Amino acid sequence: MPSGSSLSTEIWSILWALKVAWDRGFRNLEIEGDCVAAVNAVIEGVKEEHPNLCIVQEAQMMLKWDWRVDLRVCDKEKNTTADTLAKFASIMALDLSFFSELPSQLAYVVKEDSGGGPQSDRNPMSS
Repeated sequence: MPSGSSLSTEIWSILWALKVAWDRGFRNLEIEGDCVAAVNAVIEGVKEEHPNLCIVQEAQMMLKWDWRVDLRVCDKEKNTTADTLAKFASIMALDLSFFSELPSQLAYVVKEDSGGGPQSDRNPMSS
C-alpha cells in the first residue's frame, strides 16, 4: 500500500479487505469503515480527476463479483474493537496479520461492541 493521504489509506484499506476476503473464500462480508469519505467514494464513485480513481474503480469492480458485501460507515467511538485491534497490531509491529482465534486482549472489547457488556475502563493492552 503506497503512502499518501489518510483518505487514500482508508480507500486502500477497503480494497485490501475485499481482496483478502475474496482470496480466503468469504462470500458474505461486512466491512465497516469510520471514514465517511472513503466509504462513500467506493459506494458512489469519484470524479475522473480524483487521485484515487483507480483504487476506487477496482474496489467497485470487486463489489460486483458473485458475493454479498455490505460496506457501511460505522461510528468510530462505538467501534472500539477496530481501535483496539489497531493498537494491538501497532504494539506487535506486524504488517498484515490473520488470527485463527480471537486474541485474549480483544475478547472483552468484542463482547462490549456486540452489546454483550458495559463499556469498561480496563486497558486491553495491559493484560
